[in-house]
Amino acid sequence: QSQTVWALCAQDGEVRWKSPGVQSRGRAPDLFVVDDRVWYGRPHFHARDLRTGEVVQTMELDQVLESGHHRRCYADKATPNFMISGERGSEFLDLCDDDHSRHNWIRGPCIHGMLPANGLFYVPPHQCFCYPAVRMDGFFAVASRSAAVPSSQRPRREQGPAYGQPSVSRQVTPEDWPTYRQNAYRGGSVTADVPGELQTVWSHQLGGRLTQAVVAYDKAFVAQKDAGTVHCLDLKTGERLWSRSAAGGIDSPPTLVDGWVIFGSRDGSVYCLRADDGQLAWRFHAAPEDRQIVSYDRLESAWPVHGSLLLLNGLVYGTAGRSGFLDGGVSLFALEPSSGELIHETRLEGPWPDIGQPSYPFHKDGYRADVLTTDGQYLYMGRTVLDRELVEADAERLQLVGTQRGDQLEYRIMPGMRLVATGGFLDDTFWNRTWWMYSYVWPGFHYAQQAPKSGQMLVFDDENTYTVKHYTTRNRHSPMLFPGSGYLVFADRNDNEPLFYRGEGQPEPIPWEIELPEDTRWTIYQDAAVDKGPGFTRSAPALWTSWVDVRVEAMALAGEHLLLAGPPDVVPEQDPLAALDGRMGGVLRVVHATDGQTIADYPLSARPAFDGLIAARGRVLLSTDDGSILCFGAVDSSQQEPQP
Repeated sequence: QSQTVWALCAQDGEVRWKSPGVQSRGRAPDLFVVDDRVWYGRPHFHARDLRTGEVVQTMELDQVLESGHHRRCYADKATPNFMISGERGSEFLDLCDDDHSRHNWIRGPCIHGMLPANGLFYVPPHQCFCYPAVRMDGFFAVASRSAAVPSSQRPRREQGPAYGQPSVSRQVTPEDWPTYRQNAYRGGSVTADVPGELQTVWSHQLGGRLTQAVVAYDKAFVAQKDAGTVHCLDLKTGERLWSRSAAGGIDSPPTLVDGWVIFGSRDGSVYCLRADDGQLAWRFHAAPEDRQIVSYDRLESAWPVHGSLLLLNGLVYGTAGRSGFLDGGVSLFALEPSSGELIHETRLEGPWPDIGQPSYPFHKDGYRADVLTTDGQYLYMGRTVLDRELVEADAERLQLVGTQRGDQLEYRIMPGMRLVATGGFLDDTFWNRTWWMYSYVWPGFHYAQQAPKSGQMLVFDDENTYTVKHYTTRNRHSPMLFPGSGYLVFADRNDNEPLFYRGEGQPEPIPWEIELPEDTRWTIYQDAAVDKGPGFTRSAPALWTSWVDVRVEAMALAGEHLLLAGPPDVVPEQDPLAALDGRMGGVLRVVHATDGQTIADYPLSARPAFDGLIAARGRVLLSTDDGSILCFGAVDSSQQEPQP
């Protein structure tokens, strides 16, 4: 609380006027001088004449600045037209009219906050995790002008020389890995086994940041993310057969369909190449117009398309855009694979909040683009559920009052069991507040460090889910990391659903990992009033647990073998970050899927790429951070020395 506001003459320090202070939740109020008016207060704002101290304007903004959040730990900002508050996200308080607005999906970092300048609003990355379904990551700048989607005059589809002339090899077998994480469910598993004992068959240095590989037609396909180039390699020898570049980056691997190689690009287009020779069959312009922005020092569309598209019931589905609150929203589309014909399309925008209605501190309706997944019936884009004609479907909302302030908490139950990543499938930061989860649940804001089938990465088959948790203890606010203490790998039955314990009529939560230090274990019986909510736990034990000395950053399941890859979990005294920064290479570990016991370790000269591990046709392919792709296969018995 500020007791008094003083106005002193800058020349002689004489008191010109003073007025009573105001209460301002969380910290001292900010003072802004705009057009000779001194603004202060919260949520009851006063504007006083700069020279006389007389109140000349007031604003009552209880609805815009509700309680339920503390003020951010950075100063508010102001422009000639707005005060910009950081309560839940960024609230634009109109100094000239009553056109106030609330933007919970963008928030600034501690100390620095956000910055209006150059006609833009600059938003650095922050460490909060409210509104995970809509929050924007990274450092970005947004403009104030309307971004209504224009009607483009250019043709949506272009035909190339390979149009209507498919590859000779068109069959995809169950042993292949034809799409991101092997199948439309994104399970990261294949039924065909790989040997427990492996040797390097070939390696190919491509350079740059590589995606996960995909395999079919006796070929391996991998994309250089920044160069936007797809490479086709012979699966047996590693020889490069062809390369083809798009006009933008490719952030995830292509999808192989009937002899075609189909992928999206950051240039806002979808490309279809013939698998035999890389010739273009068609290109579909998914972005509504050819407008470019600068992203990570490169030009890309304001409506980028993820590289990995979803193949479901003979159509390929994808998204164009970033957020329902940016550039007219996120477009979703379904294309016929051989022709690129547009079958379904929709656009998801907003919903823009009504400031006359209450908002909630941890969840908000809206949309954020991500790689699509499915439960076999519905499509999922993060929290959003759609049917196969791209009509939005409902999910069950479960709400309860929680936290010390009585805030409303929410999570959702989806119509089917599907894989979700609350930070997005391509987020490689391994933050302690983001989770992968194979479940009916959308966990949203809630913790899941004790939940089954949830962690920093996982793979699954028809019966079981195999997960790695980088974080088994709970830290309420700050990012955290405990290298050198091991990582927890475990298996669960697929029907072992996460439990949000509320008491009556529910299974009892159980402690499940006895090796966790007692003083760091968050009690499984916390009620909803605990700060940030109690989070999810479990009501049935894991099938097995194993602490590993590898920081698992890539996983694949091949028959009875679980494959793990990552840097070693060591902290050298002279160079503590050597392993985390990739200076100590990596480890490929093969373990038994039935009990987690280690079969063999294989040293790697470079750190594995994030989610860059696959298994296909009895071989293991791994992308690494030095731009190489490695192929492992069965040990050649003819080269082994005879045993005495």
